[in-house]
Amino acid sequence: MPPIRVRPSGSVSPANWYSRLWIVLALLPGLWALFIRVPVPIDETRYLTVAWEMWLRHDLLVLHLNGAPYSHKPPVLFWLIQAGWALFGVNEWWPRLIGPLSSVAAIGLATRLARTLWPQDSATADRVPWILAGSVGWLSLSQMLMFDMLLTASALVGLLGIWEAGHAGRINHWGIVALAIGVGLLIKGPVIFVHVLVPALLAPLWSQRARNNPGGWIAACIVTALGGTAIAALWAIPAAIAGGAEYGAAILWGQTTGRMTNSFAHARGPWFYLLILPAMLLPWSLGLRPWRQLRAGVIADTGGRFLSTWLGSVFLILTLISGKQLHYLLPLLPPAALLLARGGGHVNGIRDFRLPAIALIVVLVVMSSATVYFSRYAPGLDLRRPAAAVAVLRQSGAEVAALAPYQGQLTFLARDERTLAEVPAGELAGWTAAHPDAYVLTFDDLPTAGLPLQAVASYPYGSKILTIWQVTKTLTAPPAAAPNGAHHD
Repeated sequence: MPPIRVRPSGSVSPANWYSRLWIVLALLPGLWALFIRVPVPIDETRYLTVAWEMWLRHDLLVLHLNGAPYSHKPPVLFWLIQAGWALFGVNEWWPRLIGPLSSVAAIGLATRLARTLWPQDSATADRVPWILAGSVGWLSLSQMLMFDMLLTASALVGLLGIWEAGHAGRINHWGIVALAIGVGLLIKGPVIFVHVLVPALLAPLWSQRARNNPGGWIAACIVTALGGTAIAALWAIPAAIAGGAEYGAAILWGQTTGRMTNSFAHARGPWFYLLILPAMLLPWSLGLRPWRQLRAGVIADTGGRFLSTWLGSVFLILTLISGKQLHYLLPLLPPAALLLARGGGHVNGIRDFRLPAIALIVVLVVMSSATVYFSRYAPGLDLRRPAAAVAVLRQSGAEVAALAPYQGQLTFLARDERTLAEVPAGELAGWTAAHPDAYVLTFDDLPTAGLPLQAVASYPYGSKILTIWQVTKTLTAPPAAAPNGAHHD
C-alpha cells in the first residue's frame, strides 16, 4: 500500500478546492429526474399513493393503499413526505427530492466516518464524496423515491457509533447505535440489524476493547438492539392496535419472517451480487488496481479491518438471503468507497485532482443515457394520461373498478380522493352483470373472452397494455392488445 501523505494544516490542494462542490454533484441526478422522467411504476407510484392516502386520512399510524391497510413498509418515508406537504402543499417534487437529500446526508456521514477512522489523513476523506457521488450505482439510485438511501444514512450513523464504542465505550455511543437501529427499523424494517448489528457483533476482529471483554461487548450489543427495537415499538405497537390483528401481525412479524428468510419475490442465486457490486462501483472498480487497494486497505490498520469486516459480513449475509435486488446493496457502497479512498494518492490510477472531473463526467454520461432511454424507449412508464382519463370518468360520476390486485398506480397521479373497487378475475363476470355501464381497468391480463366489455382506451404500460374497458349490454370478445404501445382514445 502506498504511504499515506498527511496534508499540513491549512494547506489547500486542488481536490480540496473542489470539495465543497460535491453537494451539487450529489443533487444533480435528483434534479434531473424532476425535469426528465415521471414517477416510475410500480414502486414510486405506489409509495406516492400510500403517502397521498395518509394525507387524506390524517392518519400517521396505519398506512393504507387503496383503502386497505398497507403493511409492507414502515412509516418514516411517508412521514417525511407528510412533513414536506405540510410546508409546501401537496406536490410531486418534494417526495422525489427525499432521495437526493438523503444522498447528500449519507455522503456527509461517510466523509465524517473517514475523518474519524483516519484523523491524520484528510486526503482520504476528501476523496470519499467524489467516489460515492460518481459511482454508477449510487447516482442511479439516489434519484429514486425509495427507502434504501435513508437506510444507508441510518446505517452510517450506527456504524459511526459502533466505531466510537469500540474505542471509547461510553454509553452515549451505544445510545447513538440504538437510535440508528430504531430509526432504521422505521425506515425499512429488520434489515437494519444486518447492516449495524452484524458488524457490531464482529467487533473483536478490529477492536481491542471488544477482544478484552467479548461477553460484555455482546451483552452491550444485545441491550442496544433491544433499545432500538423499543424505539420502533413506539410506532409499531400503537399502529398494530389501531390497524387490527391482521395488520399488527404483519408489521410485527411478517416483515421479519417474510423478508429475511423467504424473499421469493426477488429470488436470485448467490452469484447475482458478485456481479452487481462491481458494476455499482463503476468507474472506480475498473481494472485490477482498485481490488489491490481494497486488499491493502483490509490489512493496513484498524480502520481498514473495521470497514472490511463491515463490508464482508453484510455482503455474505445478503448473498445468502434469497431475495436480491441491486438497491439492497446500496448501504455497502460507503465502506467500499472508504476502502478505495484509503488506497493512496490515486483511485484506479486517477490522481486526486482529477476525481471531481471524472465523477462529473460519469454523472453527465449516466443522466444523458437515461434521458435518451426515458424519452424514446420507455413510454409505458408515463401513466399521467391514463390517470387523467380515469379522473375524468370518475368526475363524470361513472363507476370505475380495477382488476385485482391494484397497486395504486394512478391514484396519486389523478389526485383521486376515493378508492377504486378491486375485482378479482374470478368475480369479474358477476361484477359486470351487477354494474352496467361501469368501467374496468386492467394492467396486465386481458379479461376472459365472452364478458360484456368493450375497450375504450389503451395505453402502454411497461411491456404490457393498460386498458380501460366499458361494461356493455352485449357480449363481445375482447380485442387483442394494441401493438407497439398504440392507444385508442
